[in-house]
Amino acid sequence: MLKTIDIKGISKTTLYEEVADSLERSILKYNGDSVKLPTEFELADQFDVSRTVIRESLKILRERGLIVSKVGEGAYTTRPSSDYLHKVLVRLIKSNNLPDKDVTEVRIGLECAAIRLACFYTDDDFIKRLKKNYEMMELNKDNLNDRVRLDIEFHMMIADQSHNELLKLFVHSINEILFEYIKKRLQTRPEGNLDGLQWHKRLIDALETKIDVDEIEGMMRQHLTNSFYQI
Repeated sequence: MLKTIDIKGISKTTLYEEVADSLERSILKYNGDSVKLPTEFELADQFDVSRTVIRESLKILRERGLIVSKVGEGAYTTRPSSDYLHKVLVRLIKSNNLPDKDVTEVRIGLECAAIRLACFYTDDDFIKRLKKNYEMMELNKDNLNDRVRLDIEFHMMIADQSHNELLKLFVHSINEILFEYIKKRLQTRPEGNLDGLQWHKRLIDALETKIDVDEIEGMMRQHLTNSFYQI
């Protein structure tokens, strides 16, 4: 599984990153399967580095969402979740001071693709779950925290129904950023609360009656565009 690396000319700071990168390449070959890593002592011996370097390397891999540590058992490989990607996106957005407009434009592209694909996999169970979500949104329309949480859940459900795992990962990650963003816009424009509910109802009806895919995609585009630009 693991190979030693040539450490000549590599600084101590860079060394643990090199080890982490080498371990990452090996881990990715397992395609997300959970595999127990060798002990710190064994890894240090295989890479011909100190255990301190190995600890720092494993720390990097945990931050990358590639391993988890189990008390008394050691480290295991794992599959990065949308939560990991969400954290990366938050850092990128904040460190680059990206405007809400940029986030919205990316969201529109992702969610239009998601609902387009979801059209081909829509079934009675999916419609029932969307309707239940809508009912809960109506009941909680005056409780902004619950209302926004259910709003985000609605869009994630559509992404899940796309049957595209990468698209699902991106939609989940970007939607997790949107809680405060949506809440802020509803506080600024209270009429957007009812407007959003109406759009969700239209989208559910369109999916249930299986109207033209282009029309459904256009409805999603208009819904998300309205939610941002109509303040």
